[in-house]
Amino acid sequence: DGFRFDLASALTRAPRYSASAAAGGAGHPDVPMGTPLELPPLIDAINEDPVLRGRAKLIAEAWDCGGLYQVGNFPGGKRGGWLEWNG
Repeated sequence: DGFRFDLASALTRAPRYSASAAAGGAGHPDVPMGTPLELPPLIDAINEDPVLRGRAKLIAEAWDCGGLYQVGNFPGGKRGGWLEWNG
């Protein structure tokens, strides 16, 4: 079993506001909203989830409506074993 994330590249973009950055954490306060992140925190959180890790296939549709095309280079695939939907 697994999950396919349609338009998954949208999950790799910098948010408009980062609560962790406001609290002094490791957010991205100086990165403009929508900028693709090399180490997106949401993807890392999904990779570290104890229920999903090693139990579910994670499949990314590695592009989004904003024109970001990450097929073959989706950040989750490098560290979390994500698969890519290329169809």
